[in-house]
Amino acid sequence: MHVIGRRVSLTALALAAGISLLVASPGAAVAATSAAQSAEGDSSSTLSSTPGTSPIPPDDTKGSGHTNVVTPRCVVCGAPVKKAVKVSGPVLVQKKFVEYLTGAWARSTGYSWREDTTVTSSISSGLGVSAGVASSNLGVSSSVTKTYGVTVNISANSSKYSKLGLASNFNRYAVKSTWFQNGKVVPGSTWTYGDLYSPTKDQFLVVYYR
Repeated sequence: MHVIGRRVSLTALALAAGISLLVASPGAAVAATSAAQSAEGDSSSTLSSTPGTSPIPPDDTKGSGHTNVVTPRCVVCGAPVKKAVKVSGPVLVQKKFVEYLTGAWARSTGYSWREDTTVTSSISSGLGVSAGVASSNLGVSSSVTKTYGVTVNISANSSKYSKLGLASNFNRYAVKSTWFQNGKVVPGSTWTYGDLYSPTKDQFLVVYYR
């Protein structure tokens, strides 16, 4: 009986140890799960904290209503530009001086000319826009070239100092200029006024005296 009692005691101890092992196992599983979740959390934190990156959820194809929508950036508006606008005109201006075609003043009996002559548009200073741009804004000519097929001889008074020069007829327009952006006047802009001279096809060789 003493021996049997000892065996029963040993068996009881073994059973108690087995129950302890079974009880410890769920705790270990919970600890392992917590460690895994912690590792995943650390990974997500690393991704979120990396400059220039952010986790993007996959597109939802099961009808939950959440999809990846990329919002385009704002398109940069055109830079402000200064333009000319017609106020009135044209008014014909006849034989307006353009330039001298010969050098120093001299006492000459006459001049001969055969080269092409080109006359370009001009504009009042202070408008902040070139004559070419203003001509384009108004849709008028900015340059006219005349070709001479033969030599032109022009007499001059030798008792006076003279030069051969070029004159042209122009269409004069009263214009104003200011800043525009996307076809509209920039709020707060002020207008500047002046004249634009657009050349016609009529050009003249003229002897100028002093």
